[in-house]
Amino acid sequence: NNTVGTLNVLQVCLSKKIKHFIFSSTAAVYGPANQNITENSPLVPTNPYGYSKVMSEQILNDFIKTGALNAVILRYFNVAGADM
Repeated sequence: NNTVGTLNVLQVCLSKKIKHFIFSSTAAVYGPANQNITENSPLVPTNPYGYSKVMSEQILNDFIKTGALNAVILRYFNVAGADM
């Protein structure tokens, strides 16, 4: 759903001449947090959700390289929080 859905949305953006896109990704693209993570840390997802987001980010980056779209990718770390 993540990867195909992202591709579909991006294709609609191109057809409607939408030039700016914000992509909601996840910190799951980094894999286990065994060390400090920065935006430049390697992408090593360890579950299907993380893999699907990495694939979606790659598709988005390919669209950006064509010059048809400007975009930013936001990677969230536990947005909801773990503590009640």
